[in-house]
Amino acid sequence: MDVWLLVRLQDCGEWQNAVDEQFTEELAGRVFVGAIEKFVGQNVSEIGRFDKAKVVETLTELFRIYNEGWLPGAGASGLRIVSGDPDPK
Repeated sequence: MDVWLLVRLQDCGEWQNAVDEQFTEELAGRVFVGAIEKFVGQNVSEIGRFDKAKVVETLTELFRIYNEGWLPGAGASGLRIVSGDPDPK
């Protein structure tokens, strides 16, 4: 099983070093340390290939889940995900 450890972009190097120090090379290679900002951006880009009306609905729900549930629990103090589209409809 591979594990994704998503952290703030500014903390990726520190977490990668910790993973490398704590686990054998074989196990450390199975832990992907990535930036939450890039992860969300990639998801938004992929969703953009779908029907626009459904995208707006889906992104609204996705942002709500990230902002209200996942981000506070991950300790992402002050990080919020919002749409830059002035008229998402």
